[in-house]
Amino acid sequence: MSIFGTELTRRKLLLLGALAYPGKVLMNWNSDRKASPSMNIDIYTHFFPPAYAREITRRATRTHPDVPNIEMLMRMFPNLCEFEMRLAHMDRYETSLQVLTPLPIPTDLFVSDSTAAAALAQVANDAMAEAIAKRQDRFAGVALLCFLDPAEAANELERAVTHLGFKGAMLFTNIAGKPLDMPGLFHVY
Repeated sequence: MSIFGTELTRRKLLLLGALAYPGKVLMNWNSDRKASPSMNIDIYTHFFPPAYAREITRRATRTHPDVPNIEMLMRMFPNLCEFEMRLAHMDRYETSLQVLTPLPIPTDLFVSDSTAAAALAQVANDAMAEAIAKRQDRFAGVALLCFLDPAEAANELERAVTHLGFKGAMLFTNIAGKPLDMPGLFHVY
């Protein structure tokens, strides 16, 4: 392997493969062939439904440092909320399916009580389900839950999966500074 030097790069690996299996490489080499029929699935794509943004603006009792201005966020990153733009990007990059995930900010960071935070999560899930329903062949979703009230989080997860058709829920790295494996959350899982 001294002809390749000490560093093994992707290019060198491809060359090794071509040398080891020249028939396969040459047989499959066709610059005008169509893409394979496999599915390309993007499993972590944030989606910020406009209805959820409006509800945050209406109900928020505090701002989040990462999202001080909801309207500005939507203008800066229109692909977060504009469904047709998202579909155009998927077509351009040959993405078969996107699993939509909510904006990764817990709802309780926008409001101060668990009831309002749970209501925000429901609005986010309903709005995402409405968008997904337009193109179920191209989108799946995971729910946003408010874990401040674990019983309510379990109920919303049940509703999101059985009634809205979601595939699961998004988990954050902690729940208000507490670990995800605290016993109070077990019935959610």
